[in-house]
Amino acid sequence: MQNNKRLLCHFHLHYTDQIDFFIEKMKNIQEIDWDLIVTTDVEADLEKIKQFKKDAQIIHVENRGYDVWPFIQVIKNINLSKYDFILKLHTKNRNSKGSFEWRNKLVNTVLKNEKTFKCRLKQFEKNKQIGMITSGKWFLLAEGPEAENNEMLEEELVRIGFKTKERHYAAGTMFIARASIFEFLKSDKITKEMFVPATGSHLSGTYAHVYERIISYSAYENGYKIYRTFDGVFVQRFLQRIFAAQNTHDGRHKQITLLGFKIKIRKKPK
Repeated sequence: MQNNKRLLCHFHLHYTDQIDFFIEKMKNIQEIDWDLIVTTDVEADLEKIKQFKKDAQIIHVENRGYDVWPFIQVIKNINLSKYDFILKLHTKNRNSKGSFEWRNKLVNTVLKNEKTFKCRLKQFEKNKQIGMITSGKWFLLAEGPEAENNEMLEEELVRIGFKTKERHYAAGTMFIARASIFEFLKSDKITKEMFVPATGSHLSGTYAHVYERIISYSAYENGYKIYRTFDGVFVQRFLQRIFAAQNTHDGRHKQITLLGFKIKIRKKPK
């Protein structure tokens, strides 16, 4: 056990075929006393979860607000002071290429293996400024394609009294964080009626998308920083952007990328 610290893992289950994947990942939670709360909006055989963790609490919820409202609902109904850390997980559909890349990278940020999980706990212990740990690859700025959410977001930040000007957030809302930063979610200002029934299309401009961002901002609002992890693939792609050498399509030139600048060099004829 890690210095008598306590962790709450909230796992929102929508795609039931992913139960085995998440159970295997949660087995990497080691050296800490932890509770598991599973929320689900579907009818499913959850015996595997009970076999994995007998004291797991299973709560059936409405299909409302995707994984965001169930998380808020859990926070509203627990004694938050019992926990030092919150680990948030949820099933996620395949991407447009039929891959689970996004889900896997978000989960593996904390639960790739036992070593990774223990490393995250040590980071919190060593650096008191860290309030949340999430994937660097999916750490985004609320602008551009998400601009349709921004006016609604800014109005909500004012309404709940947030002062932070930071607008980067953990897209996908999977992370491990200090439990205390979520105390604001208990406010009566945040209600179920704000969150519309979820649809498969993930329409923008909803409170689920607004609170996907605000949940991250709570780290900044409480004076913490968000630590972002970067896996080897991300680093490799970054390095390729600042230095790379490849043939052009016509085969007559070599294109050199150096510090982001692209230079074409004509190849000597054979």
